[in-house]
Amino acid sequence: MALCGAGAWVIAAALLAGATTPRGPAIGRPAADGSRAGAERLYRDGVRADGSPAVAVVLGDVETSGAQVSCAACHGRSGMGTAEGGEIVPPITGLALAGARGGARPRPAYDRESLARAIREGVDAGGNRLAPLMPRYALGDEDVEALVTYLENLSIRPAPGVEEGAIHLATVVTPDAPPAVRRATLDVLRAYVAAQNAAAARLRASHRRSLRSSVGRPEHVGDWVVHVWELRGPPARWSGQLEALQRARPVFAAVSGAGGAEWGPVHRFCEEQGMPCLLPNVDTPPDAGDDWYSLYYSRGAALEADVIAAHLSRSPGRHRVLQVYRAGGPGAAGARGLRRALAARAGDAVVRGVAVRSDDVSTAAIAARARAERATAIVLWLPPADLARLRTGAAWPQRTYVSSTLLGGELSAASGLSAREGFIAHPFSLPGEVRDRSRAASSWMASRGLQPVAGAEARVRDQTFVALELLSAGMMHLTKERRFSRDFLVEVLDHTSGRPREAAYYPEVSFGPGQRYVSKGCYLVPLPDREDEAERIVP
Repeated sequence: MALCGAGAWVIAAALLAGATTPRGPAIGRPAADGSRAGAERLYRDGVRADGSPAVAVVLGDVETSGAQVSCAACHGRSGMGTAEGGEIVPPITGLALAGARGGARPRPAYDRESLARAIREGVDAGGNRLAPLMPRYALGDEDVEALVTYLENLSIRPAPGVEEGAIHLATVVTPDAPPAVRRATLDVLRAYVAAQNAAAARLRASHRRSLRSSVGRPEHVGDWVVHVWELRGPPARWSGQLEALQRARPVFAAVSGAGGAEWGPVHRFCEEQGMPCLLPNVDTPPDAGDDWYSLYYSRGAALEADVIAAHLSRSPGRHRVLQVYRAGGPGAAGARGLRRALAARAGDAVVRGVAVRSDDVSTAAIAARARAERATAIVLWLPPADLARLRTGAAWPQRTYVSSTLLGGELSAASGLSAREGFIAHPFSLPGEVRDRSRAASSWMASRGLQPVAGAEARVRDQTFVALELLSAGMMHLTKERRFSRDFLVEVLDHTSGRPREAAYYPEVSFGPGQRYVSKGCYLVPLPDREDEAERIVP
């Protein structure tokens, strides 16, 4: 199934058509896999083939090493360059190095010898001294040879999914995605596609009517084509399905998406493919670690675990914590996260966990287990249906925490619980904040004929809309620079200083290099859901 459209941005036709790549002396020599892996580590992390940090001199006499002198630190992972503190950092892609440069400091195209000299001595192919901030590397012949080959091939191949007239994108839907999440995601995608491609058609018509010179005007206006990748069967089969879909119709990036409790295979596929995956609708995403291509709204239950640990660490004494969750579900991941977080903070908390069956979810059974463990705090990683069966009382531990992620963000789902010190860990905006921030997106959806919805479906709609706005803003930058690169798209988004649209359902969204979860804070809302007394914590 394909959603033909989703937006229009201005695209240079020659780039999209895969125009003939100029073949200078510094392009096209393939590297052996082992050599490339070592050169990639040198380029990205400043680590030599033998595992030692690269050493270089900057500003004439300042010696530094490792990640501080990695090429990617200034030129970007894509090699497309950037601007730092008023300094223009030029591109060092294979195409850029293979072309001659004019202007005040002309130079011919680089060859392998002149590129090696630039790396070691800071002198370009025309004999010009490079900027003092450009490191002068102390590297042996093997490292230089590998790095030169890596640079020759950096970002020279056309990006998958980019063609004349269209950018192909995907949105992934897993079989465990709740129907409301799937419906809300696809409803907004279809509306966004139609609106953006209609704008593209108007712009193309305007260009045809224009009598102005074509100099400085866009050469082509292309559409988004969004393919819906519906996965089937158990998670172990998803990777093969994703690979087959990408082979059949390559896409440039994945945007939004609808998931349930499991997203790991999709995450791993995007990382292996080097494919950006932007803000899927997944409340419990995998641990991104040092991965680079996947961007999520929040860490979900893992963030709640850190906040609960931080809150517990404030109160004196040795805590005995009982966690209640269903085996194999998202609550189990939250329970693991809390064990790690408490161990990392102080190591003075005793944590007990119990995986419950349906017949175990009762006030009496959990209270009895709490007494047996002498628990001073209890954490309920349970969905609404389970919480609805519980009523706290005198036998209940003094301190109780509830996961809002497991409640789908609905504070009212815990309304039957109360405790002397009871809290809902809520990584979303408070209801009052949502009402204030969601007006613009709601107006846009109403103008596209989308009828109002409530609860989790409304949140997913807003999240999908923000993901599409973010992608549109990033792609317009790529179009302006005429640099269609997956890595460059992620770099552009990493340096997004403001949100294209307010993410109504998260307390604060911010972007930054290497930050793969854009919302960092979480509320602790007292039970019952007294949002006027909520405390926001950033662990």
